[in-house]
Order: sequence, then C-alpha cells, then structure tokens
Amino acid sequence: MGERNLDQEYELLVKEGLARGDIQIRQDERELREAPRFKLDDRKIAVPVQPSFPIVDLSACGIAFYADLPFTPGDYLNVILKDTLGFPARVIACSMEETDPALLETRYRVQCCFDDAFHGKQLLVMMNEMQKLTARSSLN
Repeated sequence: MGERNLDQEYELLVKEGLARGDIQIRQDERELREAPRFKLDDRKIAVPVQPSFPIVDLSACGIAFYADLPFTPGDYLNVILKDTLGFPARVIACSMEETDPALLETRYRVQCCFDDAFHGKQLLVMMNEMQKLTARSSLN
C-alpha cells in the first residue's frame, strides 16, 4: 500500500468542494482564514469538557468522586491533576447517593479503578505534595 499524500488529497478535496459549492468564500469582507471553509451539513463533533469533581476517596487502586452526571461502567476516564498529568481510570460503578439529607441533594458516586497501581500511587504522592505547597504558601 502506497503512502498517502495528504497535500494532494487536500487539494483534490478543495477542487471538488469549489465545484460543488461546499466551500464558503467571504465576499463581504477580507477573508481572515488562510484555508477555505467547507460547509458541512449534518456533521457534528464532540468536544470533551473537563469539569472538576469532589473526590470521595482515593487509593493506589482507584478513585471515587461525586458527579452531577452519570458515568457508564466500563468507560475509561482521564483523571487530570491540576491541568498537568492525566491518569487513565476505568469506571466500575456509578450510583445515586444522597449527599446532603437536609437539602435532599443527591449526586452520582462514581467509582473507578486504575489499570496500574503505579498511577494511583503517583496521584496520591502528587496530591500530597500539592497540598503541602498550598499549606506553606497560605502560611506566608
């Protein structure tokens, strides 16, 4: 199988797009993009959102946290520590739990396991170091 020539394939796509009218070219003002805009009907993308969740507990083997939305057992998550490192974790359970009886508040308790205990240990050590740094800076 030959190597794909991305530039040739792209140029062909542009040529065909111009012929079909799938490319939008600004007429009213100066075009700000370097490349042509393709008009795509019924196309969608997914953009992962990285909300933060309060941790219930953490061990070398896994993590549990509360969430406002359900997670599907078997799915993999990327547990991210302060926008720095990500640790893969597999959802093993997700159930509704009452978190504030006075307000009748419920949230999903999501339980995940790490494929490698090294990740859990690394996350615990890093979180501990971050907590020490935060404590030191608040004393100064």
